[in-house]
Amino acid sequence: MDANALEDTLRKLGYAKLNPMQDAAVKAGLLDAGNFVASAPTASGKTLLALLKMAANKERGKSVYIAPLRALAAEKHREFTQALAAFEMSVALTTGDLDSSDEQLAAFDVIVATSEKLDSLLRHKTSWLDRVTLVVADEVHLLNDSHRGATLEIVLAKMRERGVNVMALSATIPNAGEVAAWLNAKLFESNYRPTLLEKKIACEDKLYSEEGAETLEGSAPLESLVGKALSENSRKGQAIIFVSTRRNAEAAARELSETVAAFLTPSEREACVKLASKALKALAQPTEQCENLAACLRNGTAFHHAGLVEKDRRLIEEGFKHERCIKLIAATTTLAMGIDFPASWVIVRDTKRFDGEYSALLPALEVAQMLGRSGRPKFDKKGIGVICCSRRDLKKVRDKYILGPLENIYSKLSAEPALRSHTLALVASEYCNSFESLQEFYSKTFFAHQYGSTESLFAIV
Repeated sequence: MDANALEDTLRKLGYAKLNPMQDAAVKAGLLDAGNFVASAPTASGKTLLALLKMAANKERGKSVYIAPLRALAAEKHREFTQALAAFEMSVALTTGDLDSSDEQLAAFDVIVATSEKLDSLLRHKTSWLDRVTLVVADEVHLLNDSHRGATLEIVLAKMRERGVNVMALSATIPNAGEVAAWLNAKLFESNYRPTLLEKKIACEDKLYSEEGAETLEGSAPLESLVGKALSENSRKGQAIIFVSTRRNAEAAARELSETVAAFLTPSEREACVKLASKALKALAQPTEQCENLAACLRNGTAFHHAGLVEKDRRLIEEGFKHERCIKLIAATTTLAMGIDFPASWVIVRDTKRFDGEYSALLPALEVAQMLGRSGRPKFDKKGIGVICCSRRDLKKVRDKYILGPLENIYSKLSAEPALRSHTLALVASEYCNSFESLQEFYSKTFFAHQYGSTESLFAIV
């Protein structure tokens, strides 16, 4: 794509120019033929890279955009539908029934899907997949995810076998080169962020930063942190608090309502009351969750997790991103997976996750993604990311999240439940019909690339 064509494409997408990261990616070969891996910080502008690539692919065939979560897929579907309309490109969303071949999707130029849905479409030999020439894998570092990683790995391996070009988007990870080598892709890495990120640790009544420690006022440190966050930009700040469970998200939004309500202007309060009314009408018969959300919205707070109905999710997006009357969202970690909700401050309240046996600190990469949501480019000169911890965990938290490196990502295909499921699916769908063909397919996976062999994998098979 020459300079004039790029300028015209950007104009149609509603951008005057590329930011430094995006400009460097284009110069590194983003729009050339072949595979491409872009590794850059959260909120650095990677979605525009995907839009440019999909717009350029229109004449070659269909594009599939893989999102890690149904909520993120729904958001990307709305965003892409609007952005690609200028190119007369149609966008479809498919995340639901895993046993449907969805032949009606054949009429669309771009299909947004979860990796689980794309896996189902591949198993059912959906005919329009033959016309797919580009797959964009968002949050590809989730190859490391114990629940979703194996499925993402399998669908990328299958799409590569079909000769489909792969564009992978990733947060900053140390071994992005391994992912690029597996995909036979050009690797582009950047540390660019549109807003500066300042990391702090909140421990009991102290807030620690590079400048030293300050004492948090009041008897409730979390309320004090929220007050500081919302005081940004002449009391126009917004905050996201990450917690460990859906129940905790709803409780935090409710408990902080009084603190947040004090920051609402009369017009913001009026807008919040209207959102609350809409939340009660999201379903024909309001559920307890709808009523809880409406009560929070009236005071300028909301909760966000995978159990929200789509209409409520859109209301929260409208109030937080567009009207900006919602000042605080309490969310589970799902919100960190690519959903575009920048805030002045991000507060990671819960740094541990219970895995069924014991509680362990979250991976540094996961916390980095949460903190990466801090800083609204149009409103904040810098973003503040705060990690909360107990006095006992202070040194471990500082060493892991402030001073320590991010972790490498590893294939999760060898986990027996995932391997059993995918092996049976390969056989049942007649994708593989012998031990030899199974071994040949698994030799093309990220697991085989990382470990140089599939012997240990095949011993389990």
